[in-house]
Amino acid sequence: MTVVGTPAQIAQLLREAGTAHHRAFAATNGDDPDWPEWYALHLVEPLGRLLGRTLAAQVLAADLKAVDREQRAAGSALGWPEYYAAWILERYSGTEGGPGVL
Repeated sequence: MTVVGTPAQIAQLLREAGTAHHRAFAATNGDDPDWPEWYALHLVEPLGRLLGRTLAAQVLAADLKAVDREQRAAGSALGWPEYYAAWILERYSGTEGGPGVL
């Protein structure tokens, strides 16, 4: 399968998910200990389309946890959507049957 989305498109999708998450959890000021699962369920189909592959929500949630830990440890100057987009593209642009595939 071929990746059809650009880093900018994936970063924009992540920003939109962030906005939706903030609205959904406004009453808790965005506090959601299960945020990776929420994001994964929100992103699994549109992100899968941009990556040109079928994603498993459970695997995507684990990957979101991993990239979050990595970005925090790296102290990157990139905004989280751009950092996550680059990480996701690297992780999921491998051969068919790679990470995140059902």
